Parts: sequence; structure tokens; C-alpha cells
Amino acid sequence: MVASVLDRVPGWSGRPRTAEPLVGGITNRNYRVAVGGEMFVVRIPANSGSLLGIDRRVEREASRLAAAAGVGPDVVAFIEPEGVLVTRFIEGRPVRDHTIHEPAMLERIAQSLRRIHQAGSIASGFSPFRVVEAYALTATRHGGHLPAAHERAQALAVTIERALSPQPPVLCHNDLLNANFIDDGASIRIVDWEYAGMGDRFFDFGNFAVNHQLTENDEASLLMAYFGSIACLPAPLTHGLATGSSRRARDAARPCSGYRHRRRCRRHQHRVPPGPAWLA
Repeated sequence: MVASVLDRVPGWSGRPRTAEPLVGGITNRNYRVAVGGEMFVVRIPANSGSLLGIDRRVEREASRLAAAAGVGPDVVAFIEPEGVLVTRFIEGRPVRDHTIHEPAMLERIAQSLRRIHQAGSIASGFSPFRVVEAYALTATRHGGHLPAAHERAQALAVTIERALSPQPPVLCHNDLLNANFIDDGASIRIVDWEYAGMGDRFFDFGNFAVNHQLTENDEASLLMAYFGSIACLPAPLTHGLATGSSRRARDAARPCSGYRHRRRCRRHQHRVPPGPAWLA
């Protein structure tokens, strides 16, 4: 199948090439392909992707915007109906777990996120609240059992969603793991845009923070680098509730993870409307 797909990439049919699998990837099979002295990545979707609500056309559009912003890899081709995405290979080194907490690295990541959030729009929205609901429904329809924490976390998510003030939607990645980061020496590049959509930038912040167990100081450094200045609020009971719940239930209800970041930021460059008084 790989050879037949590669033959359908414009300009590749009949040309000498080599392909080697790339490790990792749950919803794709990824290959590094050399053609005519150039390196590319070919992502062949797994059939299970539809169960997670992945739309490969949305991934293509988000990838194009990310590339235009200088963050994602250049998009070379999109093969239908399979939804195979071909991008240029980014030369660089992985971003390791221990480097994530360095202030200089957090600043570079913030710069990449800011470029993404200003990159433009696509015709697909992303709500972590709706995604959790959809995943729960899919799991039960296929005979799965929800984790014990799900019911309480979902109730908390409903409370949080009602409390949050509306935000202008921006392009978000929504899967900010350092496994998706590449340091090309000049900036932090971000790959794998299959969960991207227009949404709340604070979910990107929260998702990144929970995935990498950022400390309070790490979070402050990230937000300072992104917004230019922040006012760090005291840690009231509601902050502890949101933080604890997001970390304990991150697999059961990811929406909680962006909540505390909305509350902790009052900004001062890209202003976000304040939430209800009881969140301050």
C-alpha cells in the first residue's frame, strides 16, 4: 500500500525513492521518504482516526496555516480519499522532557504558540467540552467502561464551561506534547495537526501545562513570554480545585486543564475579556 500511495504523490511516480518508517504515531503510519535528494514525511491515516473525530481535510488546512506561520512543516500534497498528508521533513532535534521547564525554552514555545494563534482560521471548531462528551459516547457504544473519575470530572467541566467568558476563537493545536515539537535551531516547530481547530487559546496553554507538569513558575514564564506581562493572582480555593481536578482527571476530562490559565492571566497586550468576578 505504501508504494501505491507514493506513486500518487504528484511528481513522484516512477522516480527512485526510499521510505523508512518513523516510530510513534497512534492514528497514523508515518514514513520518512527521500526523493530526488529531498526529504519528506508521509502520514497514512489509520482507520481508527474517525472514532476520535479526526477530519483529515481539517488537518490539511490547519497544517497549511501552521506552515505559513513558520511553525508547521510545508505541505507538499494531500492524497484523497485516504487523506494522506505529505509534508517536508524538518531537520532538527527533539525537545526533551527536562528542557521544557527551562525559561528560554518556554519563551520559544510561547513564541510559536503566539504565531499559531494569529495564523488565521479554518472551518472547524474545537471544544474540549464537546470532545470529552463525544469520546465518552464512542467508548460506551463500543462496549468500553468509563473511568471512575469521569462522572465527577464531567460535572466539574460543566461548571467550568458555564463560568468561562466567551473568547474569540483562534487556531489551536490541542495536542501539545513535546513529542510533537522539533527544535530546528531557530525556532520550535510543531507537527501533527490532526486535532487542530478554532478554539480557546487557554486550552492550548492548559493542555501543554498538564502534559508537561508545569510548575506555577513555569506557567508564569510561559504566559509572560506569550502576553508580554501578566498579573499572577493569589491561589484561592477555586484555583486549587481546578488545578487538582485537571491533573487528577486529565484523561477523563481534559477541559479542566485550561481553566486556571484564564484566571491567572490578566493581560496587557492581547486582552482577553475577564471572567466572572468569583474567578478572580
